[in-house]
Amino acid sequence: MECVEARLRRLERFEPEDDLDRVARTWVESELRPAWSRILGGVDRSACRGNISWLEPLPLPERSLSPSDFGFHNALLQDDGMVRFVDFEYAGWDDPAKLVNDFFCQPAVPVPQLWYPWFAERVASEFPDPPWHLRRMELLFPVYSVKWCCILLNVFLPVGRARRRFASSEFELSKAKAVQLRKAREALGKLDSPKDPSSRFPMRHRSPPGGLETEGLAFAVSQGLPPQKRKIQ
Repeated sequence: MECVEARLRRLERFEPEDDLDRVARTWVESELRPAWSRILGGVDRSACRGNISWLEPLPLPERSLSPSDFGFHNALLQDDGMVRFVDFEYAGWDDPAKLVNDFFCQPAVPVPQLWYPWFAERVASEFPDPPWHLRRMELLFPVYSVKWCCILLNVFLPVGRARRRFASSEFELSKAKAVQLRKAREALGKLDSPKDPSSRFPMRHRSPPGGLETEGLAFAVSQGLPPQKRKIQ
C-alpha cells in the first residue's frame, strides 16, 4: 500500500510541461486517486471479514522465492520447445500475491485473466494454507492493478523519461506519453472495483482453461509462439 501511495503522490506533484502533462495529472487527480481510495476501502472491509492480513509483511515461511519481474516479457523460447525465464536482478523472497498479480497486471505481454484462478491456485498450493493465500491474492489484485497504472505513467516523471531515453535511441517523448496514458486509462477501466474484491475471480479451474495441459500455458498466454504445446522451465 505504501508503495502505491508513494507512486501516486509523485504523479500528483510533478510539474506539467505541456498539454499532455496537464491531461495526465488531471486524470490522476480526478480518476486514479478516487479509484485508489475506493479500492482501499473495499479491500480493508473484505480483509476484516475474511480475517486476512494485508498490511503487515508476510512471515518468511509464507513467502515464495520469486524472480520479481516475472512474465513472458522476460522469457526466451528455445529451439527444443522449452520456455526459459530470465532477468533475476531483483529476485528474492517475496509475497506470492505480488508474484501472481504482477504476472497478470504487467502490460508488456498481457496474460488473459481467465487463467488467473488456475495459476493462482497452483502457486497457493505450495503453502500450508492454500485457501488463505488464494483469497489474499484475489483480494489484492486491484491494489496491484493501480500500482501498474502508476508504473505506466512513469514516463511523465523525470526519472522515467531518463530511463526510456537510455534504453532506446529512438525514444519519442510525446508519443510515449500518449501511449502510456492510454494504457493506464484502459487498465483502470478494466478494474470494475466490485464491492467485495475477493469475488473478482469466483470460478475455480482445477485444470487450465479450455482443457489444455500445463505445457500449453506458454502458448495460451503469450504472443507469437508457434501453435503447439510448449514446456516451461
